[in-house]
Amino acid sequence: MDSESLRTMALLEARSEYNEMNEEDVEFDVEEELTETEAEIQTEAEVQTETQATASTQAAKPQRKRRKTSTVWEDFVLVRIEDGTEKAKCNHCGSELVYNSKTHGTNQLKRHLESCSKMPKKVDRPVYDHLVDRAMVTEAIIYHDLPFRYVEFEKVRERDKYLNPECKPICRQTASLDVYRRYEVEKEKLKGLLEKHRGRVCLTADLWVSKPQNTGLYLLNCPLH
Repeated sequence: MDSESLRTMALLEARSEYNEMNEEDVEFDVEEELTETEAEIQTEAEVQTETQATASTQAAKPQRKRRKTSTVWEDFVLVRIEDGTEKAKCNHCGSELVYNSKTHGTNQLKRHLESCSKMPKKVDRPVYDHLVDRAMVTEAIIYHDLPFRYVEFEKVRERDKYLNPECKPICRQTASLDVYRRYEVEKEKLKGLLEKHRGRVCLTADLWVSKPQNTGLYLLNCPLH
């Protein structure tokens, strides 16, 4: 074979090998694209499944009712009538009023309470303050010269509970401590008064004795001039 023929055969073989290599690359690219497409489809299916599961869970969960914050619900209760609608029933007279949170508010319920014949009248009274109560007991003990055990008398405690169920009784030790604290407060007030006074002070002392009871009382009068 001459050189021309050999050259032609070499070119044909080279072209054949080149075509075979291109076909293998094309097949590899096609397989890779198919794999990526399948992965995307699988991911979309998983996302759709999770979305459906979440939606079914939310649908199965019961809706929470809105909490009623108005004070009128202390005197009313919701009742359901035969046609399925709800009405507000008065706890005092039994009247049933139309109620719908979207169309009917609580204003008509408030107006009903103002005119309800069986509505108990509310008496405004100050809130019980335990410290104020103790201060008043201290003044009573000092003013009426009562014994400290006065606060432990059974009938006194019963009367206090009747007048105010929130009343908290105290013991004689607490009463004596309150009287002493009141003495210290009044002593400081008297010191301040004497410091500011620019006139004369006259002190008069006297001793009073009770023979039947064998007790004595020392009196000190301090007029300011």
